[in-house]
Amino acid sequence: MRRALLAFLLLLPLHAAYSEPLWQTLPPTPAPVPGEHAGRAKVNGISLYYATIGHGSPVVLLHGGLSNLDYWGNQIKALAPHHTVIVVDSRGHGRSTRDARPFGYDLMADDVVALLDTLHIAKADVVGWSDGAILGLDLAIRHPDRVGKVFAFAANTVTSGVQEGVEKNPTFARFIERAGHEYARLSATPKDYDAFGCRNVPGYFGKSSWICALPDTIELTRRAVEAGCAGVLMLPPFYYKGVSDEGLFRSFARVIDAVADDRLRIYLYHIPPVSQVPITLTLIERLLKAFPGIIAGVKDSSGDWNNTAAMLKDFQPHGFDVFAGTETILLKNMRGGGAGCITATGNVNPTAIMRLYKTWQAVDADAQQEALNKTRAIFQKVPIIPAMKAVIAEKSGDKVWATVRPPLVELNDAQRAQLIRELDADGFGIPNAAELADRT
Repeated sequence: MRRALLAFLLLLPLHAAYSEPLWQTLPPTPAPVPGEHAGRAKVNGISLYYATIGHGSPVVLLHGGLSNLDYWGNQIKALAPHHTVIVVDSRGHGRSTRDARPFGYDLMADDVVALLDTLHIAKADVVGWSDGAILGLDLAIRHPDRVGKVFAFAANTVTSGVQEGVEKNPTFARFIERAGHEYARLSATPKDYDAFGCRNVPGYFGKSSWICALPDTIELTRRAVEAGCAGVLMLPPFYYKGVSDEGLFRSFARVIDAVADDRLRIYLYHIPPVSQVPITLTLIERLLKAFPGIIAGVKDSSGDWNNTAAMLKDFQPHGFDVFAGTETILLKNMRGGGAGCITATGNVNPTAIMRLYKTWQAVDADAQQEALNKTRAIFQKVPIIPAMKAVIAEKSGDKVWATVRPPLVELNDAQRAQLIRELDADGFGIPNAAELADRT
């Protein structure tokens, strides 16, 4: 799910008078329309909330990302005298639950088909905006026998069609904030909005690619593109050390040429402390010239702010997204025009990291950054992946979470106890840890 959410603006009441152009204003969410029948359908491992209103030929209304079925209030009133209107909170949205599987349009469209089966409806027309519009198109393509007419607005077939920087638009930002309050009021997991929102706004990557065998890397990357992933986070070939920029360029070029798909977006993964194979500024410049649009950004885990700053200076003005590899320089990166951060501790501290990402221009941004740095420093006193897993095990009560795979080794009792003491003293917590651990 990615960025095409602004179409909620089309729900503006036409009779309202604003000093601003209508498309620059955020209308109130319509009041809920009482359904003649409201309920929950057990479909595909989740509880899908829906309501039906009116009588006549069936039409399904599918909302956009981060919103809920209440947004259709005005349209329900117009359609119900002539149609059986079926409104639904999409998987993980509004009152509907979700499971451990990642969000995907095919999965969410299959939820709609399962709901039609539950309601014994053979075929229905579909109206959708934004993500709902994409679901309508997906239904028409994969389930043509279940769909009559489709009215889709603000759908996108590739994320490259979405305007850059849309998330920074003030109206859109107000919508994101309001959607968070609505999520807290309606959802079965009211404190999970930030983690949920990360899957629906810029910066959510579906796959990391590059494994030792080049053909496997090509196949994994191709599958990621076909699955609709917003981008792939790609390591350089790391098996051989001391290779030249020419060799690295040929490797990336081989993958791009073999995948041969204009939808491909590669985010370079620069992590020389681990890979021992750096992605130099010279190599990035060459890749950008050879594959404009496909080379979309970088995760800089070099640990060298000067290197990150050089990437921001040289490449960010040309639409190249620079993500910091740690939240400890998130504020610096945002102030320099960066796109955010991709960080290991985002798995255990997403709310605080997301808050700074969203409010980096606020007066307390420096204080937020200091708090993030303090928490990260506690985790880094011991190996960080076993540390995160030990904390999840502690907070969730599920000791299985402390298990790690070789060559990693779990923390010993003394390390674990000291880590928990320091985090507790710092006020660190994982809201709804037991529920989250059970769903993962």
